[in-house]
Amino acid sequence: MEQTIGKRIARLRKSRGMTQDQLAERVGVSAQAVSKWENDVSCPDISLLPKLAEIFQVTTDSLLGMPEKTEIVPAAPKSSGIHVNIGKDEGNEPDEERNGFTFNFDLGGKELPWFATAVLLFAVSLLLNRTLLSGLGEAGIWNLMWPSALLALGLTSLWQRIGAWSVGLTAVGVYFLLVKMHILSGFPKLTWGVVVPVLLVLWAISMFVDHFTGRKRGKRVSVDGDGKASKELHMEDGRLSFQGSFGNETISVTEDCFRGGNVEVSFGNYTLDFTGCGCLEPDSALDVDVSFGSLTLLLPRSWRAQVESNRSAASVSTHGQPDDGAEQVLTVDADLSFGSLDIRWP
Repeated sequence: MEQTIGKRIARLRKSRGMTQDQLAERVGVSAQAVSKWENDVSCPDISLLPKLAEIFQVTTDSLLGMPEKTEIVPAAPKSSGIHVNIGKDEGNEPDEERNGFTFNFDLGGKELPWFATAVLLFAVSLLLNRTLLSGLGEAGIWNLMWPSALLALGLTSLWQRIGAWSVGLTAVGVYFLLVKMHILSGFPKLTWGVVVPVLLVLWAISMFVDHFTGRKRGKRVSVDGDGKASKELHMEDGRLSFQGSFGNETISVTEDCFRGGNVEVSFGNYTLDFTGCGCLEPDSALDVDVSFGSLTLLLPRSWRAQVESNRSAASVSTHGQPDDGAEQVLTVDADLSFGSLDIRWP
């Protein structure tokens, strides 16, 4: 049976732990009006729909029961190579899909493109090594390339947020780049046997800070958005497929009936917000793979979570709890390596 707008309002309100009085106060109507909506006695005025959608963090289409528009990028390219697209996409799509490696940089946003930063650092270090610093000794291209990439990752992470991990990664990148350029030839040399444990300690400190301060991560991106903030994000027939790397984002997933899917995270901090979803299909499972990163699942209070994990230097934590009468169960099958999984209820 198709849900009415009143039933959708009731579901969204309950999933966020709000009372009818609280919703009425935020919308600017009486609690009796909200009660009439949810009991299908009356409908909210059309002018109130954008406000309701904003409160519930869903689209007006979803609130009205219309199907969400999800952009799915085809995975069957026709031409190979490395493609670089700098600047905003003005809608002039290529006639053929392309494979290989594609880097899209939106220079109008606030994110620092790590690949462009790495190329710039490598080019500058190579130029200096071949000209002004040539008397110190010439370094090989590879010896300058990987420290430049490491430094670029640190700088882009530092650009998003100043923390122990971003500062440590930047410092390691600077150190090895200067060593390879023979500028720090007189300093004690560090080995990877020392650097890797230090980076892991800094990363752990950063996760502890996030955990105990409850710091919100990144920006919110809707499933029906342009998808630029994530590597790969597909939603089809209620099933989610998400892959994220080197990012720091919050993604809202809004589906009338969620059926599970798979999530892969590496070297990044991601939050998947399912509080905008409606029902949960029985026996739904979410396969999670986290390596050197952290993933937070924000679930509706009408859902329970059953976690089955295979961990290697990783942690699983929960915050909050579902409603006492919650019967819908999401099975989370997690494979964690040097990472963390956090399940939260609002």
